[in-house]
Amino acid sequence: MNWFSKIAKEKTDEKPMPMPFTTEDRSGGTKRIDREMSQQTADQLKKQYPEIEFLGAGGIGVAGQSGNNVIKFTSDEDEAMMAKQLMKINIPCIVKIYSVKKVQEPRKFDSYYNATTIWVIECEKVNTNLTLDQKRLAGDMNAILQIGGWSTMPSEFIRQGWESKKQYVYEKTIKEFPQEQQFINDYLEMRMCLDKNNIIADDAHGDNIGYNKQGKLVLFDLGYSEFQEKQKI
Repeated sequence: MNWFSKIAKEKTDEKPMPMPFTTEDRSGGTKRIDREMSQQTADQLKKQYPEIEFLGAGGIGVAGQSGNNVIKFTSDEDEAMMAKQLMKINIPCIVKIYSVKKVQEPRKFDSYYNATTIWVIECEKVNTNLTLDQKRLAGDMNAILQIGGWSTMPSEFIRQGWESKKQYVYEKTIKEFPQEQQFINDYLEMRMCLDKNNIIADDAHGDNIGYNKQGKLVLFDLGYSEFQEKQKI
C-alpha cells in the first residue's frame, strides 16, 4: 500500500502520517496523529521506517510494526516521559522499551489550532491475541483493582495487602471462568508486580496487555499509568 494513498483517495486537508492505514482504521488516535503531524515530519519518519504495518490505535496515539518492534506515534507527553523512565529500569511486567524520541515540536498551523509535540516510542512486540473471555476477565479484574475511589473491592481486603486482594479477585472470577485459571493468575501476578514497582495502572484492560517472549503477561500501553512514591493500590 502506498504511504499516502488513503489521503489522496479521501481528498482530506489533514496532514499525512507515515502509516499505511485504511478508512476503517481511522479511530481517534489515528485521526489525531494524522492531523497533527506535519508533512516534513511524516517524510522523515517514512525514511526511518520504510516498512511499517498498522497494528491499532487508541484515543491519542497509533501503533505500527516495523520488523520485530512496535512503533508508537503519540502526542501524550506524560506517556513519553514515563516510557523514558521505564527504559532505564528492568521491570518484568512492563513491555521492554528501546527508545523514546521527540520528532516534532509544537507548531501553529493556523490561527485557531496548535499541533502538539509528537513522540515516537519503540518497544518490543508482544502477543496480544487474547481470547474474548480473557479480555473480559482483564476488564473485570482491572475494574476491581482500580484506585482513586473507583475500586469495587471492599476496604477490608485492600487494607490486608496483596494476598488478600488476590484471593478476593480470584474468587470473584474463577467461578464464571474456571477454564481461565492460568490467565487469572498471570494477570494478578502482573498487577502485583506493577504495585511492587510503584506503578499505578488503572487502564490494564485486555486491549493494553499481552504476553512477551518469556511468557509473562505485561502492560504495553502506559497512557494512563504513573509512578507513585508510595504504593496506593
